[in-house]
This record gives sequence, structure tokens and C-alpha cells, in this order.
Amino acid sequence: MVQLSWSGQRVPAFADMLGCSPRIMRCWLHRLNRTGVIRRLRPCPPRSSRPAGRRAVGTG
Repeated sequence: MVQLSWSGQRVPAFADMLGCSPRIMRCWLHRLNRTGVIRRLRPCPPRSSRPAGRRAVGTG
């Protein structure tokens, strides 16, 4: 999607090629422009395997 946009393709043309609506494509392109393409393509940092919201008994 990004490569097609950067190569000069129009949103309706590559949205049709990818099987999505032009509105959704524009939404994603605006989001990528806002947050930065490189930042979005970087892998997420590892998360703890401990379930959220659980606290050890007797620590509070």
C-alpha cells in the first residue's frame, strides 16, 4: 500500500487492487503519515507474560 502510494498510484486504483475501500486506504495512509512509516513497521517491544491486572497476594 505504501509503495503503491509513493509510486504515484491513486488511492481508488490500489484500493481496488487490494480489495479494500478507498476510504479505508485513506484512513491507513493518514495514520501512517501521522505516526511515521518506520515507527509502524518496527516490531513491538516484548511484553511480560504475566496477565494484566493480577497482583501478588499479600503485597498490599
